[in-house]
Amino acid sequence: MRKIEGQPYQEYPQRDAPGMTTATLSGVLPACTSRGSRRHARHQDGDRRVTRGGRGAHIPRCDAASSEAAFRGGCQGSGAWGGGRKRVSITPIRCVSTPAKTSDPDSKTRPDASLVNVRETEVSSELRAAAAARALSFYTYPADRSEFSVRAHRNMRIDAEWDAIRAKIAGTDVAFRRSRVTCLVATLDLDQDGVAPGGWAEAGVDANLDPSCFANVAPDGSNARRVILGTLDVNQGVSLPAEELAGTLPRAEDPTPTHVNTNQDGAGTNGPRPGECDRDGTDMDGGVPSSSGSAGALVDESNGTCGVEGAFEGSEGFAGEAGARPMRYRRAYLSNVCVLPAARRTGLGRRLMNRAMRVAHQWGVERLYVHVVADNDGAKTFYLDLGFEVEAEESAAFASGLNRPRRLLLTQVVRDVPESEC
Repeated sequence: MRKIEGQPYQEYPQRDAPGMTTATLSGVLPACTSRGSRRHARHQDGDRRVTRGGRGAHIPRCDAASSEAAFRGGCQGSGAWGGGRKRVSITPIRCVSTPAKTSDPDSKTRPDASLVNVRETEVSSELRAAAAARALSFYTYPADRSEFSVRAHRNMRIDAEWDAIRAKIAGTDVAFRRSRVTCLVATLDLDQDGVAPGGWAEAGVDANLDPSCFANVAPDGSNARRVILGTLDVNQGVSLPAEELAGTLPRAEDPTPTHVNTNQDGAGTNGPRPGECDRDGTDMDGGVPSSSGSAGALVDESNGTCGVEGAFEGSEGFAGEAGARPMRYRRAYLSNVCVLPAARRTGLGRRLMNRAMRVAHQWGVERLYVHVVADNDGAKTFYLDLGFEVEAEESAAFASGLNRPRRLLLTQVVRDVPESEC
């Protein structure tokens, strides 16, 4: 800072801060002081807002020990204002008396994510708690809607989600008769007093959480419970039922990689129906139809095998050929991906995705798909960071015709994920 000739450095005692002084220049207005202190400083010795050069400047408040430093360098928040030909420049430094406010998002203690178990489930009480987590995550209500109305609609959605997931897993849902479905959940066991351990209660997993998210797990009727913090479904099949945006990979001419596990083919609810050949290169939802027009060739009753079984054993594994691997075993879709607000930013979303990838690998799936709303930047970033790529997207006109947001279809080659990452 250049010294202005004819304007000596002076100190004025500050009225509202005992033990503190305000460093000013004659003709320069302090900026970090209170309004009363600035008014007092301006009226001392003809002090005015404008310097001799016509430009005013901010001089911040510092303590007595740093007054000389403030004179030479100024303090944080300083700057020039006013009009004229010359500018009084002040280099920012930090005042001792006004420490900067810091906001570190990681300073808050995070809950212990190692207490959460991410796994498959078919337990009825856990499936209902998973349905509750979906209803809480997917549905929002206007502020003026009554509590009774909100709870009534939410319970209706929970029951509907509960019935749907049980039917899909059991294979009784007609729309999913060519799909194999499993439900993944992230569970946290409560302590004997019904309190979430490891800092989860402080994070919001407490009595204020909707009671539907808790599952009773004690067969003896005690109060032992666990809470479902997140969930998703893995759907093995050619396409996701009632979904217009379907995957195209792997293609019909793509051979099945040698490292893919095919031992699970036909083991799930998407296996062949009685009397139906499973290895004829056909699918009800895709592939080449058989000459009989059915989803698969009939079993040769004379020897109890498919007429093309021998061809399968020696085939190259191309879809559409006799003995090819059906496409419904080669693709899988993720759906109903959600994590409760109290459990977000704790790594549970990534662990759920890793578990889904591990399940898909065990089933012999070659391509994993997921749908995401096009303008949901957070979700897109999350999936892209996991290695997904955009394969297809809906047009705005198509989505408008369905009265819903435009969506993208993301895909990734299935890989083996270590158990330690799930």
